[in-house]
Amino acid sequence: MVYYHVSTQLHVGYTIYPTNKSFSNWSKFAFNTRIQTYSDFISIYNYLKNSSVHSDTNRTFNKWLCETLFESIRQQRFPDCPTRIFGTFLCKDLNESRIFNEKRREGKGTIFLVDTEKTVDFFDMQIFTDAETSLYNRVSEEVYNYCVELAIKYWKSKNDNSIIEKEYICMEILLLKETVS
Repeated sequence: MVYYHVSTQLHVGYTIYPTNKSFSNWSKFAFNTRIQTYSDFISIYNYLKNSSVHSDTNRTFNKWLCETLFESIRQQRFPDCPTRIFGTFLCKDLNESRIFNEKRREGKGTIFLVDTEKTVDFFDMQIFTDAETSLYNRVSEEVYNYCVELAIKYWKSKNDNSIIEKEYICMEILLLKETVS
């Protein structure tokens, strides 16, 4: 199957190995950390807020908190879904990848053609964005519960054709074959 990957860092000929992300220590942390209660959530919030995660990954601690929560929900309730933490995000067609590049990468990404052995599951990107955005305003038990609801909704959105902004999560080893414009 043909898909597209947008990156600001990679090049033609690069092979993506899902478990070898550039910030694998933080990815492993998010993958292995369980958030089951509001108290767990606050502990992880405080840990990430006071950590070097932003300087290490150029991603906010709020984003990592959201990823950690979504991963906890996935492992607890949706283990058949691919993990966001180690998956590679793809677009199904060239138009989707162009829109993603403009909207999410400020037009600075390179669009690569990739082949997969199987059809790749997709989810509703806007749901994750809504959860992450809610964490920038304030953190409370209400926000935590809202994010849990959104995580459940996100994982339930698997392959729902009514989704407008799809994110495909691939767990295969991928070769960036060529760039497209």
